[in-house]
Amino acid sequence: MSPTCVSSGRTSGTGCSVCGAVLSGQATIPATGEHAYGEWKVTKEATEQEPGSQERACSVCGEKETQEIPACGHTPSAAWESDATDHWKVCEGCGAELEKAAHSFGEWKVTKEATETEAGARERSCSVCGATEAEELPALGHKPSASWQSDATDHWKVCEGCGAELEKAPHAYGEWTVTKEATEAEPGFRERSCSACGYVQAEEVAKLSPAASIPEGGSGWVESSDGEWGYVDAGEPVEEGWKEVGGEWYYFDDSAMQTGWQEVGGEWYHLGKSGKMDTGWKNDGGTWYYLNGSGEGTEGAMATGWKEVGGEWYYLSGSGAMRSGWQRLAGTWYLLNATHDGTFGAMLEGWQRVSGSTGLPTSANSWYYLEPGSGAMAANRWVGGYYVDGSGLWVR
Repeated sequence: MSPTCVSSGRTSGTGCSVCGAVLSGQATIPATGEHAYGEWKVTKEATEQEPGSQERACSVCGEKETQEIPACGHTPSAAWESDATDHWKVCEGCGAELEKAAHSFGEWKVTKEATETEAGARERSCSVCGATEAEELPALGHKPSASWQSDATDHWKVCEGCGAELEKAPHAYGEWTVTKEATEAEPGFRERSCSACGYVQAEEVAKLSPAASIPEGGSGWVESSDGEWGYVDAGEPVEEGWKEVGGEWYYFDDSAMQTGWQEVGGEWYHLGKSGKMDTGWKNDGGTWYYLNGSGEGTEGAMATGWKEVGGEWYYLSGSGAMRSGWQRLAGTWYLLNATHDGTFGAMLEGWQRVSGSTGLPTSANSWYYLEPGSGAMAANRWVGGYYVDGSGLWVR
């Protein structure tokens, strides 16, 4: 019996063919001790993440040996893939995302400088994958000069950066002040100052006409001995109430023409020094008021609350004073133009670069968004690709 890889064998021995006597006994043949394996055969292919297996068989005894084939592992691509926040490589075998991580951006580099009126741009690159992120730089905004420039009709400030005229508006004159009284022999002089820029306008006052008497049954103005003016209408003095004279309205109390602020029938009116009822915008002591014109409710009455004038919306307090800057009204914030650029006090809309406390233009990166149409300040929400926080400030 022949030996195998693991079992011993025996020789056949010899004996007498006549008598059967054993001439030589069987001898043990030791086992070979080694399998005679053939080639390995793969029984399960290895993948990038899971091991495989292979086996081989002994050609002598048929014994099989099994061996694990290690997982082959991912083969990362040479180039990076990326999106706005991360980068990664792709396994060339299975397509899995490998080495994924957030971008490692370097310092910002300005690619276009912002000017007073145009936005700039900047970008930065990821030091790992080379992806770039671009961002707009808001326009710088004008920086107005401290002092005013002026001519006979308007005043303005000059941008210290580009020289543009800013906050240009007509002069806001106060009341006339007589610097020399007119007489019947000589003209007088008077002047008034702009409350915004201080520009002084002066003009001559015509000589006084000789005193004239009113014919019986006639109409006209009369001055009392104490300097008060009255009006005689068809021979009868106007004692109380409104009177239209020459297309202008006047108010009389106790036969005397009134001037200044007057409350009549629960409404406030303003009468100039000549007694004429004012309409439209009125600057009194540096504060603006609006007095209704013809077709705007009660003509001459002081307006309060929201008022549309010339296509712009203004807010006038209970005292009639026009508001400007940031205003919280009925729980909502609004921005009313705080600059004297021709629409002082007008409700602003859209993106505005202003101070969060004064509402004045600023060079700081301080942007707010006012809803078009309503003027309400946006808060805690996205406006396009920008986010404003609870205070309305653009933060990202």
